[in-house]
Amino acid sequence: DIVARIPVPAEVARLKQSDPNEAREIQQRVGRLFQEYLANGLIATGFERSADFGTYLFTPCPSK
Repeated sequence: DIVARIPVPAEVARLKQSDPNEAREIQQRVGRLFQEYLANGLIATGFERSADFGTYLFTPCPSK
């Protein structure tokens, strides 16, 4: 089951040119959330794309 998501605006690539500070803030937020989720035993197991967002999907890491 999906227990967490990280949405990334589809316009982030365009923002790198038009508003690099905003693009950097988005990238940093995504990076922080990835680190937090991985540290808490989640793994990225999917990616959904819509017109407005790409979204990373996280599930619990299966026990070894």
